[in-house]
Amino acid sequence: MPELPEVETIVRGLRNHLIGFTINSIDLQRKDLRFPIPKSLNKSLNGKKITNILRRGKYIIINNEAKQTILLHLGMSGRIKIRPTNSKKVKHDHIIIKLNSNKEIVFNDSRRFGMVDYINKTDYKSHKWIKFLGPEPLDNIFSSNYITNYLSSRNSPIKNVLLNQKFVAGLGNIYACEALFLAGISPNRIAKTIKVVGQKN
Repeated sequence: MPELPEVETIVRGLRNHLIGFTINSIDLQRKDLRFPIPKSLNKSLNGKKITNILRRGKYIIINNEAKQTILLHLGMSGRIKIRPTNSKKVKHDHIIIKLNSNKEIVFNDSRRFGMVDYINKTDYKSHKWIKFLGPEPLDNIFSSNYITNYLSSRNSPIKNVLLNQKFVAGLGNIYACEALFLAGISPNRIAKTIKVVGQKN
């Protein structure tokens, strides 16, 4: 599953191909992924210029000039492809966004664990997928004090806590395993037994 660094790389790459361009059409090849794809996605976004692309945790957030938002999660096997408009479709091309730049952005997902939703506003923070996410790893709030306070009452293994998106947004299995290995901490160690270096008294 793509984790925070991979999703951030995708978002930065997409900015050059999406921001400032207009959606000519959205071609939906199926009705659902992990959840149903909103039926209004195509008609609501046609003719709208894309103004910004953001990331929150593992989610890709695309805003347009009409103050509308597309939320996209890549799931286990989701990929974003950029190619010339009307290129030959391949298996698992589920969503095709055609732009006025003669390019199309394709969401391909073999396992169909990805998610897409449409919000008729740019305030995505209250969305059900977003509102319970914890801080970003590089946010100031994600400090030694925050970590200590969070872990102090957790009887779960530390790896389980790291994978909980309410604790920190964007972390997945690969980076949790690597971080614990580098820190010399067993993934089965109970979270509240871990002392956080750098805690302020």
